[in-house]
Amino acid sequence: MMETAASAPQATEIKTDFEVDVPLLLKDPLQALAPLLKKVRGWGEATLETLKVSQLSGAMTNLIYRCRYQHGDEKLFALARVFGNIPDDLFSRDYEQMIFRTVARAGMGPKLLVSFANGRIEEFYVACNCLSAEQMAEVEVSRALAAAMSSFHFASLLHLPPEEATDPQVWNRLRGWLRFTGELYGTEGMKEHGLENTLTEVEALEAKLKAEHPSWLAFCHNDLQCGNVMLDATSLARIGSGPGADNAMQDVSQFTVDEGDEEGGSGDLGQAIAEVDGGSPRRGGSPRTGAAAFFLGGASSGGLSAAGSVPKSLGNSVALQEEDTRDAKGRTLLPRSSSAEWVAAPITAIKLIDYEYAGINCVAYDIANHWCEYAADYDTAQPHVLDFNKMPGPERQVDFVDAYVASLAEVHQRLAAKPNGLETVTNKLNRAQMSAGLRDEKPLPEQAARALTQGGGALDALSRKLQAATRAYIPVSHLLWGLWGLIQAKSSEIDFDYVAYATQRLGEWNRLLAEHAPEVVAS
Repeated sequence: MMETAASAPQATEIKTDFEVDVPLLLKDPLQALAPLLKKVRGWGEATLETLKVSQLSGAMTNLIYRCRYQHGDEKLFALARVFGNIPDDLFSRDYEQMIFRTVARAGMGPKLLVSFANGRIEEFYVACNCLSAEQMAEVEVSRALAAAMSSFHFASLLHLPPEEATDPQVWNRLRGWLRFTGELYGTEGMKEHGLENTLTEVEALEAKLKAEHPSWLAFCHNDLQCGNVMLDATSLARIGSGPGADNAMQDVSQFTVDEGDEEGGSGDLGQAIAEVDGGSPRRGGSPRTGAAAFFLGGASSGGLSAAGSVPKSLGNSVALQEEDTRDAKGRTLLPRSSSAEWVAAPITAIKLIDYEYAGINCVAYDIANHWCEYAADYDTAQPHVLDFNKMPGPERQVDFVDAYVASLAEVHQRLAAKPNGLETVTNKLNRAQMSAGLRDEKPLPEQAARALTQGGGALDALSRKLQAATRAYIPVSHLLWGLWGLIQAKSSEIDFDYVAYATQRLGEWNRLLAEHAPEVVAS
């Protein structure tokens, strides 16, 4: 019988000091999570008989579980996330939780239902899929993503705590990751990877970009790759043929799901650890070794990144199709649409997930970083291999930026319709610009709205300025994730060729720097 599968009911967050027993979780997740699930609003009468728990494969830094409550004739779903053992000096769980709440309050991410000592229970997105690399590259999808990105950039600012409106993350993160890479590799190792003078180059490039391009700021995602974009193809709303769509970030509510026979609740230690062939650290990956010790606190460095961030993992929400897809050990996998299915389906609501790297940053960097992700396909047999020829060329860059800027005028209208909306966003951006010592720039939505009113090519001129700035930030993205790869090579036990990945990204950093900013290159 077809039943309605609803996301967990809307509610304010419930906080508890309860700590999940990880050894019990790995042995019997139903017993371990049941006390917390009963705290979800509307789930108070749940029993072991009416609850089912299934581990979701692919996560690297967390253990994540799909939780189902059979409430009469209705099936309710939530996502339980138990945090891994990450050292506090490399990753701030408090910051991640704050960002998660910020995006949820803006209506652009899953709601936080219960927070507990070592994890949280989140709203679960039903009937959504992560994009594939091929799907993300399609023109209409790219335009929809541009509109979603513009909404994410500025609507989230309304709910960001004022003290978090600080200077752009990218430069401080680069310096922090360079320092950490130097600690891991030493002087000779830095020379081997051509990084002995990189800090000097970063300082010079930062000054050059700030002098030559507008440093428009926003609340940026900073990791917009295909695995961090979820799309609902079942709702009635459809993103229009134009670039700016008002429903680009429409909420997902109730969908009909015909669920297959489901097993959940227990399994041995090996079954509790995801081992998906062909996985990658940018789409989840497969912890081949050491994962149990990592979650139990016995490993000091498994799966680390640096400077306030963690390895890329499954997003903050996972999807259901009409039948679960399972791996060889019976664990639920992320559903994936084929290209043929995608072409036949309408483009509707887009959700951006995974906010570990999110924060105040340069809009141009966030877009540049997204463009670099076109070179990757993390679902192949060699997920570390990049093809930079797949990055958007000049025409596709124009198309994306035009879609982004056109949607900004709509974002401005929506902010203006909220009490003190424009004032709040403007004040936070001004604070961030002053903190970073940037020149005074009117917020992008305001500039787009003015340009639209002025006519006469003003909107196009704004787009070209943003495109030029975005192109200038492309080498910065290559350096950042090149450093990430080197750090992961020293600290992660995931089966992935981090050094080869890093070498490719650092090679592009050096090539582009020499071609477009030779005065920055240190001799």
